[in-house]
Amino acid sequence: MRNDEKLNVMEAGDVLDIRDRARKAPTTPITPLTARGPYQMPRPDASAASSPGAAPTMHYALLLGLTWLLGPAALLLTPGGRRHHGWLTLGIASALAGALIALVPYSRFVPVTTLATPLAWSTLAVLATIGGFSAWARAVQFAAAQVPPPHRQNRWLRSRLAVCVLGLIAPGCGMLVGGNRWHASLWLWALWPAALGVAVLRNAMDMWRHLATTVPDRAAADLLEFSILMAAGAVVLGALAWLVQALEGARRLAPAPALARGHGDWFAVALGVSCAALAVAGNPERAARNLGDAALVLQAEGFSVIPLQLSLAADRLDSAHAEYAVTAIALHEIRGDEQGAKALRERLDLSLAPYVALLDASAARPGSDGESVPSPSSRAADPSRPGTGELYYGTLARARPAGGR
Repeated sequence: MRNDEKLNVMEAGDVLDIRDRARKAPTTPITPLTARGPYQMPRPDASAASSPGAAPTMHYALLLGLTWLLGPAALLLTPGGRRHHGWLTLGIASALAGALIALVPYSRFVPVTTLATPLAWSTLAVLATIGGFSAWARAVQFAAAQVPPPHRQNRWLRSRLAVCVLGLIAPGCGMLVGGNRWHASLWLWALWPAALGVAVLRNAMDMWRHLATTVPDRAAADLLEFSILMAAGAVVLGALAWLVQALEGARRLAPAPALARGHGDWFAVALGVSCAALAVAGNPERAARNLGDAALVLQAEGFSVIPLQLSLAADRLDSAHAEYAVTAIALHEIRGDEQGAKALRERLDLSLAPYVALLDASAARPGSDGESVPSPSSRAADPSRPGTGELYYGTLARARPAGGR
C-alpha cells in the first residue's frame, strides 16, 4: 500500500476488462462456427447465359466454323442471338434474300415483277448484303463471347500462320481467334460493298438486256453502266481489304517489339499490288489485246461507257496499235461527244504523222500516180462494221492507194 491506496499490478497474460460489473451477461449463447449451415451460392440469372463467363453451348472451334458457314443465320447458334428478336428477324430475312438472289437469276424475276424488276431485285440485294452482313457481324460478337482468350487456346491455333490462314479463308475469323472480336466484326461488316458488287456483276448482262427492251433511254443505260463500273471497283477494294484483315490479325499476335511497326501490312499490300501491276506492265500488248477484245464484245451488246473506258485503257497500254484509239473515237461519236472524238483524232494524227510522211514520200517517187495520202483518222476502219476496210494503224499492214505498189 501507498498512501492508503491500493496498487494493482497486472501480470502478463491477464486481460483487462473495463466493463460495468453490474452489466448482465448475454442470455443467448453464441453459435459455434461448426454448427452453421453450408454457404449456398446464388443461382445465376438466365438472362446472363450469353455473357463471357457462361458455359459454352458447343466447342468454340465448331461454333466458329458454323458461324462463318451459316452467315446471318448463325444468330440461332447462341442464346444471345436467339434472345434478340430484332437481330434474329433481320438475320433470317437477309439469309432468305441472299439464297434467293444466289439461286434465282435476274432473268427469272422479269416474268414475275415485269417493270418493277430493278426495284425488287435491288431491294433484295440491299437486304441480303447490308442487312445480312450487319446480322452476321452481330452473330460474330455473340459467338466471340464463348471463345476463350488466346493464351487458353491450342498452341497451333494461336500461331501467326494459323491466324493468317484463318483470315484468308474466313474474313475476320483470324482476328477473332486473336482476341479482337470488335475488329473482327467490323472488318466482316466492311465487306458488304464487295458482296453487292459481286451480285451486280453476276447479273449485269441480264440487267442490260432487260433495260434495253423496257427502257430504251441513254441516261438509264449510262447509269447502269456506271453502276457496273462501281461494282467492279468495290470488288477490287474488297479483295484488298480481305488481304489486309488477314495480315492485321497475324500482326496482332506478333511479339511486343513488333507491335509498334504498324505499317507492315500496308507494305505487304503494296507489294502485292506492285506484283499485279508488274504482271500487266510486263506484257502490255497481251493485256491491251484482252481489254480491246472485251470492249468489242461489250460494244456488240450495246454498251458504250464501259467499252470506251476499256479502249482508252488499252490505248494507254499499247499505243502502237491504233485500233484501240479508233474504237474509242467511234464510241465517242456514238455517244455524241464530238469534242472527245476530235481531241482523240488529233492525237492519233499527230502520233502517226511520221508514218504518213513516209507514205507521202513513197507516193511522190517517179512511177507512182502522185495521189496524196489522206489523214490517218479519215482512213480508219470502223471496228463496229467489219469489212469496211483493212487499215489498222501500228501494224504497217496498210491498204495501199489505188495503183500503188
